[in-house]
Amino acid sequence: MKTAKSSTEKELAGKLLIDVAFARAHRWTEREFNQLRYKEDFVIHVPMTKRSWAVGKFDLTVLGDHKWHLTDRDRIDLVFYSRKAAVFYAYFTQRKRYQLADTLVRYDQDVAKYRDEVEFYSQKLAQQLKNKKFTFDTQLYQSRYLESKARYNSAKKELEKTLNQTKYTKVWDQIL
Repeated sequence: MKTAKSSTEKELAGKLLIDVAFARAHRWTEREFNQLRYKEDFVIHVPMTKRSWAVGKFDLTVLGDHKWHLTDRDRIDLVFYSRKAAVFYAYFTQRKRYQLADTLVRYDQDVAKYRDEVEFYSQKLAQQLKNKKFTFDTQLYQSRYLESKARYNSAKKELEKTLNQTKYTKVWDQIL
């Protein structure tokens, strides 16, 4: 009487075959993704994780509230206030439209600077009002706060205007 051949060998061989097929498929998709990602004429915008995206050859990561970190390996390392500005900067840089990209960076940095000023002066003003001190410093903080807020609003409008003008560069259909 012969003993029956074990089915575990067949199951193990089947699992190994499936693992090899998945590994090949994974390598193929990574290779194809990288070929698409680094093309100059077609910029893709793909989520990589919950907090990061691939925008063409750039990586975009969330740092916090209104802070987006954009890197191109080790060459470009910028922090943006606006996600849209970061995405369009990556798009314009990859398409070699540097003048538009530099304009976006300048406006975005202005918005970030004025937002930080507004936060700083609002905290100082709140601290003075909490202590119920109405001194020269209180008036100074209040005037600087109002001035910073006005500059912040105008810089934000200018950034939004610039971002809205990107629709004339026929970008919207490709990346957003």
